[in-house]
Amino acid sequence: MRIPVLRAAVVWAGLALYAAGAVAAEDAPVPVTSLRVFGGEAAGVGAELWCAQRLRVDLSAAALTLTSFDFASAGAVARLLGTPRQFLGLRGGYQIEYSGRSDGLWMGSRTAHSFDVGLVGRIESLRGSALEAQMGVEKVYRPSAAACCDDAALPRFTTGLRASLLGELAIWDQLALFAYAELRTGAHVMESYWLPIAAIGARYRF
Repeated sequence: MRIPVLRAAVVWAGLALYAAGAVAAEDAPVPVTSLRVFGGEAAGVGAELWCAQRLRVDLSAAALTLTSFDFASAGAVARLLGTPRQFLGLRGGYQIEYSGRSDGLWMGSRTAHSFDVGLVGRIESLRGSALEAQMGVEKVYRPSAAACCDDAALPRFTTGLRASLLGELAIWDQLALFAYAELRTGAHVMESYWLPIAAIGARYRF
């Protein structure tokens, strides 16, 4: 399932970039609140809140669909250069994770905490189609190392990269369809170590 969904995310991002480039975005404000629902490798909900068109707060809660792994994240994106629709910004984020895997003998902490910092680039048309990329580093911490079955143990502290790509295609008014892909390379999931996510969904703005 991972490869088809990831391919769809890349194709959708390309369509969104084309649509975003088709109409030049002026220095127009963006709606204050956005809500998202999505499914794929991860299923969940999210929200975005703009403060004075300068600071964006991102919230989400989701669960992986192929294994028992839940997570919730919060991030703040500060616009450094550009307009509200086309900008370069700085992100700081936090994510809490819980592994509910029950097979075998689990030893150690099931909860982990991830802190990340990085850059954000976004281009958006006046109609609402957009392409956004994020790149940064993360630090993953868990109260104690975790081990289960024959999988490699997850250490208490790890450092990795965090990268994401979001493509949004405006349908009408404030509604858009989107595709999202994210990769975290710290120690997150027992089976795969890394945390890759590919999802598609809908976004509505208020």
